[in-house]
Amino acid sequence: MAESKGKRASRVNRVEAIVAHRVAGSNWSYVATNADYANICSLSASKISRLKSSSRAKASVSRAIVCFSRLTDLTEELVSSLKDSKITKHVLFVSGLPVEATISRLKALKIRSLDRLHLADKENRESEAMLIQRFFVGMKDPVGIPTITDAWIEGDELVLLSASFQRLKIPRSKLDRFLGTNSDKWLQFEIDEEGSFLYWPHADAHFGWKQLEQLVDPTKSIQDQKKTDQFKRLYGHAIRAVRESAGLKQIEIDGLTDRQLRRIEHGEQMASPKALESLAKAHGLEISDYMNRLAAMTRAG
Repeated sequence: MAESKGKRASRVNRVEAIVAHRVAGSNWSYVATNADYANICSLSASKISRLKSSSRAKASVSRAIVCFSRLTDLTEELVSSLKDSKITKHVLFVSGLPVEATISRLKALKIRSLDRLHLADKENRESEAMLIQRFFVGMKDPVGIPTITDAWIEGDELVLLSASFQRLKIPRSKLDRFLGTNSDKWLQFEIDEEGSFLYWPHADAHFGWKQLEQLVDPTKSIQDQKKTDQFKRLYGHAIRAVRESAGLKQIEIDGLTDRQLRRIEHGEQMASPKALESLAKAHGLEISDYMNRLAAMTRAG
């Protein structure tokens, strides 16, 4: 009997030895709760080690510890150990277990925020490995342009996940003109192995994070450009040219004072998303149509 208890105690001690592995060239660490994921993480870390991280990227994830596990790994003893390990984010693969099992284990982990958790339901081990690899690529520079760690369909929305667990939702209606309206084809996309884009083979269509973001919010297209004095002047001239071609005076733009608009048109400040919306409304245009006119005028200028 004593021998049995000794064996059980030894097994528990091994489970509780949670080891966080530092990723070379960065300041974040990972925990893998099974041998498969430990091997995938090690290979992924090695693959990206030659890529250079920005100092901002290192600072942003300096205390991050990310755990990769299968739902079936989460025994009572392991859950107890994970709660004491200062895990900041958890990628949990739930394939093959009922909803009830997921709920009970999440309650035990006491994870209450989507900013800390991603539940992934993948069809095979290869798909799980690819997700982990994309996560490592994304964590190389999480403060830069996001890459796509995972993507899925929720009703009539496409949902993207970045390595920082940022989520972007794109209504299907924004993609219909590129992909068509066939419901089955809408579901059949592939994720690039480094998360650079999604690909729909039937339409030969590629979309990266920023392209999809700009479909949802067209004003993003200028927010992400380098705001040099030259660009501000060029964009301001385009705003003025479109306004004058519509026969509008500076004082006729609701939501902007003539002084604010004058500064924008002279290139002294960038037009904010709110200012662009006010301008589009004053011109009787949808924001996307107004942005297209500005883009055409900017190219012509």
